Amino acid sequence: MNNKQCVYGLTYMQATMLIHTAKMENVRGARPRGYEFEISQLNTNYKTYDNWGFFSRSGFTFSYFDLNTPILGSAYNAAYFIEPISQLNKRVQIRVRGAIGLGYLTNPNKNLKDSSITANFNYGTHINSSLQLSVAASISVSKHVSTFIRGTFSHNSNAGFAIPNLGINYPSIGLGILYHQATNKLPNYKRIKDDSWKKNNPIHYEIGGFWTGKNGWTGFAQKYKKQLLIGANIIASKRISHVNALTLGLEAYYDGGIALTKSVIGDPSYSYYASMLVGNEFYLKRITLSAQLGAHFIRNTNYYNKVYLGGEKEIGTVYERFGMSYQINQRYKIGFNLLTRLNIADFFDFRLTYRLK
Repeated sequence: MNNKQCVYGLTYMQATMLIHTAKMENVRGARPRGYEFEISQLNTNYKTYDNWGFFSRSGFTFSYFDLNTPILGSAYNAAYFIEPISQLNKRVQIRVRGAIGLGYLTNPNKNLKDSSITANFNYGTHINSSLQLSVAASISVSKHVSTFIRGTFSHNSNAGFAIPNLGINYPSIGLGILYHQATNKLPNYKRIKDDSWKKNNPIHYEIGGFWTGKNGWTGFAQKYKKQLLIGANIIASKRISHVNALTLGLEAYYDGGIALTKSVIGDPSYSYYASMLVGNEFYLKRITLSAQLGAHFIRNTNYYNKVYLGGEKEIGTVYERFGMSYQINQRYKIGFNLLTRLNIADFFDFRLTYRLK
């Protein structure tokens, strides 16, 4: 059996639109449906299995969704995915997938004055981020062919680069078929547990900086202007296995977009934020995937929430962060990170990190 082989897939998906804010009520009841084609490489070498306890498949997925309402139009997505695979028995496999890429959405709201019942408050640009998280069960029907059922959570938004940006979330159920170039049978390796990480497992400390552009309201005819958002953080991490670690950290940032809006609405408070974060990191060679839960202990947004947001997309105490970074060498990493508040993307930043210890 080859350690690496091509796998092709085709999926039909039926979804429902999640209504996570009152401004989305005009798309309630939408039932998106779509198709997905994927091309990938399945890696079944012993080293991969011994390191992580599963086999891996990675590749590219291309999907089309009819979002089932003229307000939202359609979505074309292209993304890179990583899919760990565990084998339950000779025929059944469990697959968990994460995917990140770009989406082209056909009906952005370019008239911010439009507050009618048919206005699209969900996205304001054609190009948006595309994120997916899914779990599937597949069953072998022949040497080359498997069928599967998959549950997927899909998200599109422009990550705060343009207004509006409520984003769309549409969980789906999909039925699909996979074709393996060689065979869909996975090898039966005996795993030797790696405990070498326990012999030298200090707490590691990292400091970093992050920056992006954030839209602020100018006060004139619903026009917005990009302002600088800049911040810094310090993270402590402690491995709990050779592939992941628990993290605890602090971050502080200045939001120039909110500062501009505050100056227009007469809010004299500062636009500095400070938070504590806890989370987890997963290591895949030079790639680090992170998820963190944050809580602001400095946040001056009460007047801003009441006067400008009016109860929509309020900046509360708790938020989430999801990131990916690439390790350049033993000291430096580069990456990006998404901050979300109750399923709404606030901003997407770029970052540089330096390991102290």
